[in-house]
Amino acid sequence: MSSVSVITRTKDRPLTLRRVSASLAVQKFRNFDWIIVNDGGARPEVDSIATAAATVGLRARVIHNDRSVGMEAASNIGIAAAAAGYIAILDDDDTWEPAFLDEMTRFLDAKPHYLAAVCQTRIVFEEIEGGVIRPVRTASFNPLLRSVQIIEVLQKSAFTNNSLLFRREDWSRVGGFDESLPVTGDWDFALKLLEIGDIGVVPRPLANYHKRLEEKGASSYGNSIIAGVTIHQEFNAILRNKWLRRDLAAGKTGLGVLFGLGRQFELALTRELNLATAQELLRALIEDGIRETLIFGAGEIGQLLFSLCRDVEIDCPAFLDNNSMLQGTEIDQIPVLAPHLAPTLDCRVITIASKAFVDGISAQLREIHRSRGEEVSIYVLRPAGLME
Repeated sequence: MSSVSVITRTKDRPLTLRRVSASLAVQKFRNFDWIIVNDGGARPEVDSIATAAATVGLRARVIHNDRSVGMEAASNIGIAAAAAGYIAILDDDDTWEPAFLDEMTRFLDAKPHYLAAVCQTRIVFEEIEGGVIRPVRTASFNPLLRSVQIIEVLQKSAFTNNSLLFRREDWSRVGGFDESLPVTGDWDFALKLLEIGDIGVVPRPLANYHKRLEEKGASSYGNSIIAGVTIHQEFNAILRNKWLRRDLAAGKTGLGVLFGLGRQFELALTRELNLATAQELLRALIEDGIRETLIFGAGEIGQLLFSLCRDVEIDCPAFLDNNSMLQGTEIDQIPVLAPHLAPTLDCRVITIASKAFVDGISAQLREIHRSRGEEVSIYVLRPAGLME
């Protein structure tokens, strides 16, 4: 009978770690063990959660790291300690549907020519306040996922890490996760698997990827919609360069070259599509008599929209962004503010210019204004590569 080791990386998140335990407790497939890698966080609550898991039939054990070694190293530590044939990673803030392990193991058992399997993912937007997790809404992350093709994965990571089930022996064959990558390690790992074989798809939303809309006094649970964008952009480039250098060193045209060329093609096409889409949005704003709008999104797309707005004399008093690293800065002398400050400005029109989770951002902005008894008009620039 197939067996699975579930690896959970955690650090000071007991609230969501208990939710992981609850998710595992209702799995239909029962032949699995749970390895919790506490990556330098406080020990007592992790040990308490593992002990409580045993009372509901879970085989849980904890590996404590004296210091934080990072996500990918924590994954490797957990997998190295695993004895099961199949491996799945379930981070401390995500969950699975009860059928996840059952359907995924059945799929790989029946189709041994696949190295791994992924399922579709549902995004769960939520808030944490006063020690309580409050779901806000859900959205489909990849509802059209039916196959995993190398050329598509070279453009972007097409699935979440908690939707993947793989064989432990193949983790060893590809050298495990790259511990030098603080982010994008799951993307790198997927490409290494695809170099030696195929990944199959179970076309059902069995994995839940939880995203915090806004932090409310729970800093260790920080996972706002755009949080971490800067470091992801940085390591997107580092990852592509890593693969390209490998090809250059080997004197061959391989995945690294395709990785780089795909990015250049994507950028050129995206610029043209974003410009055309932004111009269409401007026409709608002008037709509606809008002469002033806040812009949510202080990145490249938001700055493109700002430039075009300025050309047609539509005022932008401020940018809004969930990225705390951008808040308090200025772009062309226009301040970048946290979204909760939007109602303090004398502007009730917001244009969203973001590549990710547009519906969730819209819900966040409406809720902020509604909590103050106000309404807000929201326009959306839907750029190329939209992740929703």
